[in-house]
Amino acid sequence: MTKPPHDVRSLSGEDQLRLAHTLFRSTMHDPRVDDELWAVVLDSYDGATVLGAFDDSGMTGTLAAQDSVIALPGGKVVPMAAVSRVGVRADRTRRGVLTSVMRAFLDGTSAPIATLRASEGAIYRRFGFGVATRYRVVRLARGARMHDRAPAVGEVRLVQDQDEVRRLVPELTQRFGTVRPAAWS
Repeated sequence: MTKPPHDVRSLSGEDQLRLAHTLFRSTMHDPRVDDELWAVVLDSYDGATVLGAFDDSGMTGTLAAQDSVIALPGGKVVPMAAVSRVGVRADRTRRGVLTSVMRAFLDGTSAPIATLRASEGAIYRRFGFGVATRYRVVRLARGARMHDRAPAVGEVRLVQDQDEVRRLVPELTQRFGTVRPAAWS
């Protein structure tokens, strides 16, 4: 049996995650993050499925996906894989790396729905992804009313402490995050 051209495997550990993040940023023509920013970025990988494709030259592609949920019409909320940070090293494009990474992820996920945040959405059609929305412009008339469940009075509070943000976001997401079809958290 011949060795597959792309060895795709799960990544773990800070060094592997940083390598994947650096590869992804390079595909966006962004510089690698410094140590101070990496300390913040690392938290965004918490609980994520992160894959890397490798050949004899090292890591050639990557993908990250967070377990999430999405609201369907009728109020049902189902599991969703929120895919992002997909990239292939510039010197390895058009060689099946993306297909290998995406196929490994889609074959391995148990989520019934996968969504993707992408800079070039058209290239992902072959994996079943499509454009859900491009943008939306909303104009509110003076005196417009808020949703019936929106509080009519109250305060807005700026939360800057990261520990408090980590405590509050899951609670707020649970209360408000999936109340409309296609809302996700």
